[in-house]
Parts: sequence; structure tokens; C-alpha cells
Amino acid sequence: VLSGFKIQLRNGKALTFSRVPGADRKELGSFLNQILDTNSPKDPNAIGMRNLCPNCLTDYGEVLVPECSHCGLEFKKPGKAALLSLLMPGLGDLYLGSKALGLLELVFMSMIWLSFIGTAIAETAAGVPILGSLAMLVIVWMFIHPIDAVKSYHMGSKGLFPVQPPASYGTVVPSDVEIPIVPMKNKRSKAKIFLWIPAGMLAAIILFFMVIGALVESGVIPSGEVTSGSELPDKATQKLMEFGLINESSEILYIYGSGFLSFLDSGTILTNDTLSTYYHDENGELQGYYLNLNEIKEVVMVSEGSGLEDSLYQANGYEEEQWIQFFLPAEGNGDELFIAELTKRIQQPRD
Repeated sequence: VLSGFKIQLRNGKALTFSRVPGADRKELGSFLNQILDTNSPKDPNAIGMRNLCPNCLTDYGEVLVPECSHCGLEFKKPGKAALLSLLMPGLGDLYLGSKALGLLELVFMSMIWLSFIGTAIAETAAGVPILGSLAMLVIVWMFIHPIDAVKSYHMGSKGLFPVQPPASYGTVVPSDVEIPIVPMKNKRSKAKIFLWIPAGMLAAIILFFMVIGALVESGVIPSGEVTSGSELPDKATQKLMEFGLINESSEILYIYGSGFLSFLDSGTILTNDTLSTYYHDENGELQGYYLNLNEIKEVVMVSEGSGLEDSLYQANGYEEEQWIQFFLPAEGNGDELFIAELTKRIQQPRD
């Protein structure tokens, strides 16, 4: 069983080694407890984790260097690992040498990206807006990719990883090094990645919601509430006509776009003469159901919604087979205005 192995240092810090086999973990613990004084007090000035060149054993303290100044061995850069993971999770782990974990992450994320891209292609072929798929791709890139980038940088900062492993480890000790090189820990380089990546994520998230808010305010995308026909943008009205959801003589009284980024995704429309509801089926095809207002006998609530789900209503016609179900948001008073206007119009004398 693979698990973690933790070593407590005298300076108060702790080192955790991951993916250590159970048998090795047990033997290491027993060995270290025999040779170490586990009751020794903490010493903040004690030497802790050191970065040694695996070829010549030169001590670089807690600093990460691009190459050894004595034997010239080059080391992998945590920043490059972070950038690779930001591009595609798994690439940073492969760069650092974690092949199994890197391949697992790379395959998993590739499946997610291919799924979204395939959905977007299918929606385009069906004439369905792809803004929802694009929004999901942006969310995945803003959240999962930066998190993996921070993780890769953290793993790359654990020590000196040689670009090309030396023929043998620790066999050449430089004669001109009499005492270990103990430079100050370079905290600034680490601070950059841990500061700028989260800051960039936050800025991207704020920008994303600002854009969404602006589009909602302009009426380009649904607000999640019932909208009066007078507030509906001409562009949205034109699109509804192009897809046959309304005709040129229709006067939209109220519309509820229940889709995420487009009025064309799904919704309910009340016009001067019809009640209609529409959605895209599992094949991406637009399906619409209509009832003329003079054919509606009554409107009843099937299930009351909440802040997390819409209320379900049913309009029953004078004929038994005439009925239509539609959703309206439970929050706000938009549903009340919609139902009140619908009720008033169906109570008018029939022609």
C-alpha cells in the first residue's frame, strides 16, 4: 500500500514523502527511531532540508539553482513545470519525472477537453449556440489548470531534479569545497508563483463575472428571471423568429430564458395569442410546444420551486389531450406577473 512518510526535523519543520510502499515505510520508521534521538528538543537554528547536487554533493542550502556551479549538472525549473501544467495538467508532472501521475492527469484532462470540444462541434452542426460549452471550457481552464500549476511548482521546489541523470550519484566531491555552501533561502522566487497564479486566477474570475454581468444587463444572455417583452433586445427577438419560436405578428408579453447563456437554449414565452415552451433534446434538436390562449382552460402549479429549482406549471386546455407544462423561476415576482397576465388573457371570452 502506498502512503506518506513523515520526518520531523529538529528545526521544527517536517518532511513528507509521498507514495512510499508500506513495507519500506515500516522499515524506515524503525531504522530512524533506532539511530535518532526522538526526545531531543527543537533547535530553530539546526540545519534542515538541504539541496545537494546529486553528482558532486555540493550543498546549495535551501536555494534552487538552474545548474551546479562545480560540475555543471543542469536542473529542472519549477517555473517551467508550473507553465507546462498551466498549459495542460500532467505535463508538469511528466517534466519532473512523475510519469504515472503525469500520464493519468494528462489522459483524464484530455478526455474532458475532447468531450467539451466534441459537444461544441455537435452543437454547431445542430445550429445550437455553443456559448455554454465555451463557458465550461473557460471555467475548467481557470480553476483546474492553475491549481495543477501551483501543485507542480510545489513539487518542483522539493529539491534539485537533474535534467539528465548523472552516470553515478554522489561520487565526485569537489576538492575546493571545504565547508557546505549555506546561502539564504530564496523565498522571493517561490513567492512569485504562489502570488501571481492565484492573483491571475482571481483576476480572470472577476473579469469573467464582469463580462457575464454586462451581458446580462444588456439582455444578450438570460438573467435567470422573467423578462418583459419590452425589455427583450431586438437581437434576441430576431433569433427567436429565425428559429420559429415566434412569428412576426407575435407580441412578446413575457419570456423566461432558463438556459445559461442564451435565450435559445430553453425557456417559456407568453405572447398576445400563444403560450409556448421549448428546449433542446438529447440530439441537440430544438423542440417546441404551443397552446393558443383561447384553447387554455386553466393554469395550475404542479410543483413549487425554490432558490435552487424552478416551479413547474401546467396549462390545461378544454380538450383532454390539450395541455402543456412549463417552468418559471420561484424567486422574485416575475412568475407572479407571468401567471397573472396569462390568467387574465385566458379568462377573456373565447371567439
